Amino acid sequence: MLRALAYAAPILLLDWLLIAFIGVYSANGWWEPIAVGLVFGSLFGQTTLAATWSAFGSPRPLWRVLGSLFWIVMLSVGLAINARVNGGPRSEAIVFGAITFSQWLLLQLLLWSIRLAFGVQMRHVQDEEFAYDPSQQQFGIRQLMIITTVVGVALGIGRLVIPRLIDQTYFPGHDLPILAFLVVAEVVLTLPLVLAALLRRYAVGGTVVALAFVALVTFGEVPLLRLFAAGPTGPETTDFIAVNAVASTMVLLVLTVIRLNGYSLVTIRRSAKG
Repeated sequence: MLRALAYAAPILLLDWLLIAFIGVYSANGWWEPIAVGLVFGSLFGQTTLAATWSAFGSPRPLWRVLGSLFWIVMLSVGLAINARVNGGPRSEAIVFGAITFSQWLLLQLLLWSIRLAFGVQMRHVQDEEFAYDPSQQQFGIRQLMIITTVVGVALGIGRLVIPRLIDQTYFPGHDLPILAFLVVAEVVLTLPLVLAALLRRYAVGGTVVALAFVALVTFGEVPLLRLFAAGPTGPETTDFIAVNAVASTMVLLVLTVIRLNGYSLVTIRRSAKG
């Protein structure tokens, strides 16, 4: 797994440089949504990748979690550099550090739940330890569709309930519901894409389904974004679309590299005797 990450390292480094140096705070006109997408989409995409490595990767869990958290810290450092170089607010790195940590934490809960519920692990195609294990099965389209359906149903319920809660709830800070919306949106959008990209079979078909889900949710949630971000300081619709597009592209690029290096998800069930 570490070797596969080494192949993905140039992509991750280039992406971190975008986070650190793209002038997002002074961008305007047609460049503004592109800059917002490149910086914050990269931020959210790498957070998803860090959480995925923590849940499914190698080596041992403790080292994965610690390495993943260090990854999150470095993302905040990149944003702090951006604010310093481009005249952004100094508190931005702290705020988005808290956002990315919240996204990472929520993804940890979901990914580890999937790992335990389905017996999911990431294994190399030539891993001799599991090559002839009769309890090993591929994590396939069926499981992906089950998880995507559950996510979609939960999203639909939230779509009905959240507007009523907003109408009935007083928020002391205008930015709080916007930030919460962004965290949940990125978790919902990138989770099926992670699972689809790591399918051993039908990865292309699964990825197409996941990308269709991303597009559907992105455009379906624009009215909800407007409800959260009512006012002059909220993100524009084009910003939201750009962030989701870049985050999805980032996740897909890196996981494709890992997938091409022979790693995919399998479900390993313990035998009755075990």
